[in-house]
Amino acid sequence: IDKMAHENNLRVLDELIASKEQRRTSLLGGGGVAELRKQIAEIDAAIAERKNELREAGAGDRHQIQNQKYTLQSEILRLQAEERDTAAAIATAKNERDQASEEVERERANWHTVNDTEPAIDDTNTTCPTCGQELPADQIAAARETALANFNQDKAQKLGAITERGKAAKRRADLAIEKIAKLDQALAGIIAEKALRDAELQEIEATIAAQIATTTAPADDLQHKVLTAQKAQTEIELAELTRSSSTAIAAVDEEIAAKKAARAQSTEALQKLERYAQGGIRISQLKSQETKLATEYEKLEQELYLTEEFIKTKVELLEEKINGHFEHARFRMYNTFIAGGIEPTCETLFKGVPYGTNLNNGARINVGLDIIRTLSRHYSFEAPIFIDNAEAITQLIETPAQMIKLYHIPGIKELEVVVEQPAAPQEKK
Repeated sequence: IDKMAHENNLRVLDELIASKEQRRTSLLGGGGVAELRKQIAEIDAAIAERKNELREAGAGDRHQIQNQKYTLQSEILRLQAEERDTAAAIATAKNERDQASEEVERERANWHTVNDTEPAIDDTNTTCPTCGQELPADQIAAARETALANFNQDKAQKLGAITERGKAAKRRADLAIEKIAKLDQALAGIIAEKALRDAELQEIEATIAAQIATTTAPADDLQHKVLTAQKAQTEIELAELTRSSSTAIAAVDEEIAAKKAARAQSTEALQKLERYAQGGIRISQLKSQETKLATEYEKLEQELYLTEEFIKTKVELLEEKINGHFEHARFRMYNTFIAGGIEPTCETLFKGVPYGTNLNNGARINVGLDIIRTLSRHYSFEAPIFIDNAEAITQLIETPAQMIKLYHIPGIKELEVVVEQPAAPQEKK
């Protein structure tokens, strides 16, 4: 790809395309076309102005009446709110009146009940509390007079308190009645004023509707009709003139399209060069990065190898230490992969055979006893050991813990318990 040739070609093509587009613009807007378009724009402005004149005809009076309508609507909303608030206040005052009236009736009944109460003079004790003898008549009379005086004084105090409460309740009831009367009067005034405002609003709405009905619509206006007809005729003339220049415009469009296609080819060629240059730079960057990553990978491989060797050595030492505590059981602490890696594990073995695969039942039991015996010795605690399927074992390893062996003997259907005596300990040499 010749970069310089394509760059020169782009400059030449840009100049040619600009020249052709200028020619096309000249054909579209030249001569009578531009004049006719100017006339259409002027007619559109005149039509819009006439519509505005028709819309504003009588708008001054209608605007004033509209403001009156909005004012009345606001006033009606205010009166409605006052009507609701006054009605709520009347209901509250009536509730206060009813409560006060009920309290007056309760206090009146209470007053009569207290007033009708008679003194229990005959219940005066006539016997001496010390010696039990009958008191003298003068002492009995004095005691009865004292009791009567106390009763009358207490009764008068109660009646006075009831009277005061009744009067206070009566005052509250009277105040509530006066308040209800004033609120009723105010509510009637609000309702009357609201009805008057509603009537005024209806009159204003009727006036506005009449004004709108008498307003001249643009379609019925003579001047608007003339302007619309002029615009239609001018548009017809513009269409005829435009058709005559369409052939020349089409030829210019073809030339512009051909130049743009050639320009696109040169642009694509230059873009290919740019992409090639950027690809070379990227390849160099990746090669440099590859060398760096290879060195780092080698270092990490060495570190990984050392880490695996450390883990393997550590596990071997741990495995040796753990297995030293058991007589029969052995534990494999890691698996080695074919590729050289290791996998931590903890698998029980007996003579090289894994516990969970091909180990027979007797060997499994002995391995379990060996593990129990080691753990019991470590924690200094021995618990009884249950051994199921003991008939499958020929020789159990020795353990100091109590062993409960469960045998299955053909032909025996009842449970039989046999206690074995522990063997006498042998003397150590």
